[in-house]
Amino acid sequence: MKIAFFCEFYPTPRTPFGGAFFHNFAKGLVRLGHEVWVFRFKDLSWGEVKKLKSFYVHDEDIIDGVHVVSHFIPKVPKWTWLNRARLRMLAQKTFSSIQREKSFDVVHLHFSEMFNSLLGLDLAQRYGLPTICTEHSTGLISQGESEQTLVSARKVLEKVDVLTAVSLRLKAVLETSVQRECLLIDNGIDPELFYPMEKKAHGMNFVSVGFLLPKKNFDGLIRAFKKFSDDHPAATLRIVGGGPEQGMLQELIDRLGLENHVFLLGLKSNHEIASIMRQHDYFVLPSHVETFGVVVLEALFSGLPVLATRCGGPERFVREGLDGVIVDPNDNALLEGLNKLVSQEWDLDRSYFMERYSIIAVARVLEGYYRKMVQRTKTC
Repeated sequence: MKIAFFCEFYPTPRTPFGGAFFHNFAKGLVRLGHEVWVFRFKDLSWGEVKKLKSFYVHDEDIIDGVHVVSHFIPKVPKWTWLNRARLRMLAQKTFSSIQREKSFDVVHLHFSEMFNSLLGLDLAQRYGLPTICTEHSTGLISQGESEQTLVSARKVLEKVDVLTAVSLRLKAVLETSVQRECLLIDNGIDPELFYPMEKKAHGMNFVSVGFLLPKKNFDGLIRAFKKFSDDHPAATLRIVGGGPEQGMLQELIDRLGLENHVFLLGLKSNHEIASIMRQHDYFVLPSHVETFGVVVLEALFSGLPVLATRCGGPERFVREGLDGVIVDPNDNALLEGLNKLVSQEWDLDRSYFMERYSIIAVARVLEGYYRKMVQRTKTC
């Protein structure tokens, strides 16, 4: 089959950070023999223009067999309707030229509230293509965000042919909110990228990965780690990620005297994260809310026992006592979890996760959804 993805962000040579889970879906489908094209259209703020050093971007990359078409244009301040009209024209021209040659079978949207999903839906309807949307957004289950996120997402959620979600909690929210069936689809991990280091000397080095946002609760983890490191002076914690809380978190580290124990590593590519995982002993996810928790699976594929919070995602696939520890997302519970994690000997069964969460296993589930959609379209 030929499948068109529409994504707001995607890891490419020019923009290597974020969207690895999209690429895992696409990469798994390619390994099953399908052809996948990723489309993304974005208007750039002045800050993004300076960062990318370009007003206009037209990139066509092939990454692990996935065709990625990126178009960025400069944003006109305060003229949202004009920016969106320009993106619509660009998307129509770009997609139409490729559609004439490829004749896509399915259009797959990601994050229903994002404008690229609306673009993809409009183009799919124009060409009579079946549509599937996979929902990942924590905004739909976060207190204070869910109502506004749903307003933006509803146009897509109500019109796609098939709706999927990456967690049971998100699935339940969607079924209640839009009164329609929502199927479950797991995120997948590439075992060729995330794998254990052989004969690694065991230590007390922890790693965590995520955007530095309040809902990720890294300040709570740092406070808990302060008390933990008082009893374990050799322990270290490295946090991978960037975001608006970076300055505040560094100030907290300095104030607690953790300069030699806790380190903020900044943004890293997926390949860099895989390498960092193999250099550590344990993984921690302290989040208040997650729809899945891909980084937890990446750690488990890398052979790391995990400490994860009850935040809506990882408690579904982390087996308590076998793969790690699950606690509530508060300082005391995190401290208790850290102590419990290091007090136990772990022997992770990587094959368990390979069978269920490898990119091939997940792609086979997606493939089944696609085939049913295509068959239904042919019989209509």
